[in-house]
Amino acid sequence: MKKILLFSLGVLFLSVITNAQTDIGLISMTSPGNACSHSNETITVLLSNVGTDTILTNDTISMSYTVNGGTTVNDSLFLSSDFLPSDSLSFSFVTTADLSGTGSYIIVVSCYYNGDTISSNDTSSITIQTYGNPATTISSDTTICNGNNVTLTVSGGSTNTYVWNTGDSIASIVVS
Repeated sequence: MKKILLFSLGVLFLSVITNAQTDIGLISMTSPGNACSHSNETITVLLSNVGTDTILTNDTISMSYTVNGGTTVNDSLFLSSDFLPSDSLSFSFVTTADLSGTGSYIIVVSCYYNGDTISSNDTSSITIQTYGNPATTISSDTTICNGNNVTLTVSGGSTNTYVWNTGDSIASIVVS
């Protein structure tokens, strides 16, 4: 959008032409992330005013997302203050996404603002993994007397990385 400003200084006229643009861009999806388990998860994104125009208080940015190409979830971001050039803000959808099953989820998020001059940065996608809980086993139950030690050993799991409540990350630990 071109803005033409005319100034009158007595008999002198000054005109300034600027190439202002309105552009809201999706910068990143901040949640959810990969995890062993998910349930109904809140989708949160970071938007930025990458244009040169200020988006005014009380304006609305339309937001939507899909999971694995399914039903589109629509929401609205109502600006409670001016959205200045170079500013960013976080937005969380009201409707959560069901990511409870094990597997990959492709989440596509889009924003729309009337007058946005660059649409190429209005959509972002990410693949989220729900790994499932690892199948692990631990040494059989053992009864010990006060002052004696026993070694507990864990096995299984896809990455064979373990963390005990002591902070140790090995497969076996001696406890008393």
